[in-house]
Amino acid sequence: MATKGEKVVDAEYDLDSDSLALSVRGSRSDGAEEFGDIIIDFDKKGNIVGVELLGATGLLSGLTKGDVSSDDLKSIQDAWLTVRKAGKNIIVDIKLRLPGRVIETPLTFPGSIAAET
Repeated sequence: MATKGEKVVDAEYDLDSDSLALSVRGSRSDGAEEFGDIIIDFDKKGNIVGVELLGATGLLSGLTKGDVSSDDLKSIQDAWLTVRKAGKNIIVDIKLRLPGRVIETPLTFPGSIAAET
């Protein structure tokens, strides 16, 4: 269950490209900005409505300092995003419930990328 500030997202993992797309339920992307292997989706108001991780297993393994496999990402049970401001930066917290564990990791971006805080 989502806690205050968390947005429930749909998670789609593509094994062939090792990409993980997280999209806020009921939202529509109107644009995107790429930061290396991370793509941030925005709605018309500039709010963050999705995140795509390219090379997701390696990226998440490195960010969480643990092993995240393609089997893990194929088995996501629930997923959430939280967007918050920290100084001049925007932090997007990703939380994934996998069988037997939950992984969480923050992603930091320049504050100019989003309208929401």
